[in-house]
Amino acid sequence: DGVSLVDTASGNRVASLAAPERTALRAARFLADGRLLLAESRRGRVAVRIFDAAGVPQRQIDVGGGRWPWLGGEWAPGRVTLGMRTTAGHARDPGGWRTLSLDVETATVTPLAGGLRPAVAADDPFYGRRVVAPPPPGSPATRLFLELDGHRLVRLDPATGERQVLLPAP
Repeated sequence: DGVSLVDTASGNRVASLAAPERTALRAARFLADGRLLLAESRRGRVAVRIFDAAGVPQRQIDVGGGRWPWLGGEWAPGRVTLGMRTTAGHARDPGGWRTLSLDVETATVTPLAGGLRPAVAADDPFYGRRVVAPPPPGSPATRLFLELDGHRLVRLDPATGERQVLLPAP
């Protein structure tokens, strides 16, 4: 499917952000300041495009090799987590996930953890396109991740790297 920015009051298209492309895997989310992030995987590479609130492109961040982009929470203003598969296989397979932190102001990509993906996502690429209100920037939910190999819920602080298993209880 293509990606459009739509005025919710009128239903009119404000901007076309991405044309339909059968082989692209995409995830999108709004930042607290109104900007929009669109993560796309094409031919084994992931990039995140940043748009202003009117849908005007601002920049693109090349994240590197991967598939199945999963945009997580805004753990600090302008900083979001991104999970992606780095190995072949289906997105629901537990192995091969890694999580990064993206600073949309500086276009900096920082590795956070292997084997995890963000637990919170506004756009779930596995179970259909549903949009939920993202948690507020910096809230505890932005620091929750799923360890798919061990079926555990983990709290990870992107600023310090501190990791704590929450469920099942250690």
